[in-house]
Amino acid sequence: MSPDGRQVALDLLGVLWLVPARGGQARRLTGDLFDIAMPTWSPDSSTLVFQSYREGSFDLWTIRADGTGLRRLTSGPFDHREPVFSPDGEKIAYSSDAPGSYGIHVLDVASGRATLVTETPDEEYEPAWSPDGSKLAFVAAGTRIDVVTVAGGARSTFATEPGTVLHSPMWTPDGGDLVYARYSGGVPPVAVGVAELMRGGKPLFTGEDVFPFRVSWLSADEYLYTADGALRRRSLSGGTATDVPFTAPVTVAKGPVHARPRDFTSTKPNPVLGIGSPVLSPDGRRVAFRALNDIQVMELGRPPRPLTGDGWWKSDPAWSPDGAKLAYSTDRAGTLDLWIRDLKTGQDRQLTNLPDLAAVSGTWSPDGAEIAFLDQTGALHTVDVATGAVRQIFTATFEPGRPTWSADGKVIALAAVKPFSSRYREGLSKILLVNVATGQGRYVDPMPDRSLQTRGDDGPVWSPDGRRMAFVVASVLWVVDVHADGTFAGKPRQITDEVTAAPSWSGDSRTLLYLNNGRLRLVAASGGKPRTVPTNLTWTNARSRGRVVVRAGRMWDGTSRTLRSDVDIVVDGGRVTAVEPAGSGLDGTVVDARDGVVVPGMIDMHNHRQMQGYGYGDRQGRLWLSLGFTTTPPPAARPTTWWRNASRSSPGRGSGRGTSRPARLSTVRASITTSCARRSTSASWSSNSSAPRSSTTN
Repeated sequence: MSPDGRQVALDLLGVLWLVPARGGQARRLTGDLFDIAMPTWSPDSSTLVFQSYREGSFDLWTIRADGTGLRRLTSGPFDHREPVFSPDGEKIAYSSDAPGSYGIHVLDVASGRATLVTETPDEEYEPAWSPDGSKLAFVAAGTRIDVVTVAGGARSTFATEPGTVLHSPMWTPDGGDLVYARYSGGVPPVAVGVAELMRGGKPLFTGEDVFPFRVSWLSADEYLYTADGALRRRSLSGGTATDVPFTAPVTVAKGPVHARPRDFTSTKPNPVLGIGSPVLSPDGRRVAFRALNDIQVMELGRPPRPLTGDGWWKSDPAWSPDGAKLAYSTDRAGTLDLWIRDLKTGQDRQLTNLPDLAAVSGTWSPDGAEIAFLDQTGALHTVDVATGAVRQIFTATFEPGRPTWSADGKVIALAAVKPFSSRYREGLSKILLVNVATGQGRYVDPMPDRSLQTRGDDGPVWSPDGRRMAFVVASVLWVVDVHADGTFAGKPRQITDEVTAAPSWSGDSRTLLYLNNGRLRLVAASGGKPRTVPTNLTWTNARSRGRVVVRAGRMWDGTSRTLRSDVDIVVDGGRVTAVEPAGSGLDGTVVDARDGVVVPGMIDMHNHRQMQGYGYGDRQGRLWLSLGFTTTPPPAARPTTWWRNASRSSPGRGSGRGTSRPARLSTVRASITTSCARRSTSASWSSNSSAPRSSTTN
C-alpha cells in the first residue's frame, strides 16, 4: 500500500501494476520484459523501487507513480534484490550476493554509494526498516529473523524457528514488534505444508495459504497481505478478511500458428542435423561424432561409417593420442561405462564397471595411459587404461563439462559453475583447473563476468601442445594463450563470428573443428575463413509394414472423456485409418494389446533429458514410453538434442552406412484421422503394456 493510502503496487506476470486502494482495474507501469518483483514505495508515495531482471541479473530500478522516470540504480554481474526505502526516503536497503553470500546493503539514493551492513555465511536477505530508520530486520539462514542497528552494527536475533522457512519480516507501526511469514510442515509435492503470517511466535490466523511477502500497514491495527491468490485486508484484533478485488488487463498476441508438417511415410533421404560431440583425430584426417544413435567415424571427404551398429545408447567419442583407438560411453553392459574400440582389429573392450556410477565424457591423457571422465554426479575421475583402476580426482560439481588435459598430464581443466551464493544457483560457468596429483582446484574466468556457453562440449579444450585453450562464449569461438598450469598468458581472441559449439583441436594444434547449425566446420587456430566438412549423412523413415491392427482392450482417443473397450485400431501405411470393434475380420499383422490401454503418445514439454553428466542412457527412453510419452523436447539441453521421438528405436534407415532398427510394433506412429479423433492431428499411439527399448536419436 502506498503511504498515502491511495494505491497498491503489486507484481503480476513480471509486470509492475498499480491498483486503487479499494480495488478496481490495475494500471501497468512496466513492459513485459522487465521481469519485476518486490515493489515498495518511497515515503512520499511518488516513487517505487523494485528488482528487475531486465539486463540479465537482478538489479534495483525506480519509477515514478505516473509511469515516468524509469531509472536503473545498480549494475554488474551480482544480484540486487528485495529493495525497500528508508523512512526518510534517502536510502534503500536491499540484499545482494556481491560479497560471496547474500548480505544486507544500504544504497544512498543521492550519491549511489552502497554500504554493506551485515554479511555472514548464513545468507541474509529480505530487509525491513524500523519506523524510525535506526534498525533493519531481515531473514538469516532461512530460519531466523535477526535485527541489526544500522549505525553501530549491533545485532540480535528476534525469532528462530528450526525446521521452518521464514520470510519477509515487517515492523509493526509502533516499531515494537515484527510480523513475518512462516512455511512449515513439509516440502511439496511429497508433503503439503502450512504457510502463515506470524507474530510473537503464533499465527495471526489460520486456514489460508499465505504468500511470503511483506504486509503493508493501513493503520496501527489493519494490514494488507496476499493469500489464496488474492489481495486481502485484516485487523490485528481479529475478525474476517476482506478481499480487495482487482483486474489486470493483458493483451494476448493472436496470429496463425504455422506448424511444420511432419513426414512419417515417405522414404526420401533427409540430411542428419543432429550431430553431437565431434572430435578431430590427431592427424586431422578423421572425425568421430555421435549421430543416428551411433558413433560415426569419417575420413574427411568420405562418407561416415557407424562404429557399432547396435541399438544401445552411446556418446562422447575420444581419440587416443596415436589415433589408433576410440573411447566412448555406452550402456550395452547395463549402465553407462567407458569402452575402447581398437580401430585396426575392430575389437571392443569394456574399461569401467563401477557400481552405481556412470562413466561419461571421457578424454585421453597425452601419454595415452589414462582417461579422465565424469560420473553422473559430476565428480571427476581418472581410469588407468591398462588396469582399469579408477581414482576420483575432484568432488562433484553441478553438471560440469568434458575434461581436457594439459600437455604434461599434470592438470585437468573442465567447465564448472561457481555459484555466487548458496541461496540461489546464480553464478558463472568458469574454467576449473584441477591438479591431478593433489586434487586441488582453482577457478579461472574465461572473461570478466562472463560464462562459458555451456558446460557440455563447449570447452575449455586444451591444445595438444599445451600452449592454448579454446572455448565458446556468447556462441562464438575464442582461443587464449595459457601457461603450463592452465592460467591465462594473455587475452582471449575471437576466432569465429558464427554460431559455434563443440570445438576440438587437431594433433598439431593448428586447426580447430566445431559445429555450426548442424554442420562440421574447420578453421585455423589463428582465425580466418572457416570451411565446411560435408558429412553426407542422411536418414529416411522406416518403410511401412503394410496393414497393422492394434487390438486394444481399452483405448483413449485423446479427446473423449471415456475409454472405448475392445477395439481394433487399423494402421495402414503408418497412419490410423479406422477404429473398429475388435475381431471385425480385418487382415494384417495383429498387435495384441488386450491387456493394455492404448493412448495417443503424449509430449512432455519440459524435461532435462541427457544433460551433461546424466547417466540414464537407454533406460530413459524406455521409462518415458512406459508412462505413455513418445516425444520430449528438453529446452534446457543443447539445440542438437532438443527433440526426441522415443517411439522410434532410431530416426530411420540411414545412408552413409547409418543404419537403424525398425520401430517395435508395440508403439505405432500414426496420424490420427477423423475416424478416431474427429480432427486431423499428429500423434504417436502407444500401448503401455509392452514398452520397447529405445535409443537416443537427435
